[in-house]
Amino acid sequence: MNLIPEHRALLGVDVVGSASNPGYHLNAVAECVDELLREALATSSIPRHEVVDWESTGDGALLALPSRYLGRLLDCSQHLDALAAVRNRWQKPEICLRIAIEIGPVGGRPGFYAAKIALSRMLEAKEFKALFGRCREERPGDVASSALIVSEKVLGAAFGGDHTDLVRRSDFAALPLRNKEHSDTAWVRVPGFDPRSLDSFVAPRSEEGAQRANVQVSNTSYGTNQGVQAHTVNGGVTFGAVPR
Repeated sequence: MNLIPEHRALLGVDVVGSASNPGYHLNAVAECVDELLREALATSSIPRHEVVDWESTGDGALLALPSRYLGRLLDCSQHLDALAAVRNRWQKPEICLRIAIEIGPVGGRPGFYAAKIALSRMLEAKEFKALFGRCREERPGDVASSALIVSEKVLGAAFGGDHTDLVRRSDFAALPLRNKEHSDTAWVRVPGFDPRSLDSFVAPRSEEGAQRANVQVSNTSYGTNQGVQAHTVNGGVTFGAVPR
């Protein structure tokens, strides 16, 4: 009988648009992300030896820690944002971070674990990328340095008590995610944007999708045309001669 793996708090970090940087910048970006993470962890009072796994993802990283550090990881995301903002004032290329936090059982050996898969889905979700892109467009002169996405489980566990110093439950806005057969609601925080603003960025896309779903197409067919474009057809369709 296999034992359930220990629950871990997972932190995933990805650099926005890193592939568009020249090749000679790629190593520098990866080194910078590691440096930002090390400093943010230290500032959040998370000892380096408590990171049980640190996996490089090329232009980002995936960290696993004991679940008791979940609240501090949320605060760590704010430190990452502040550190990236200071760095971007003086150095190029600009580094903007997508950050995801998840919690769940993760074994000590490499493998596919549900918590890691869920974190990757959140980090790479098109809805998350689009929302952060909208935030960056809104303030081109003062670019948002990071965006954080977390699961319902993280939200409930972290804010079920007094576990954070910087990040608050009221900072987050709901973000519906859909990936093929998988659909879920995640929660997003973007420093400098209140939840109402984030909600307003999400709503227009949802309304546009609903309008596309409800679009009606009318066709009038005469002569020998044997095809009709339609969204929904009620009743019969008759092809015949031009009415007199």
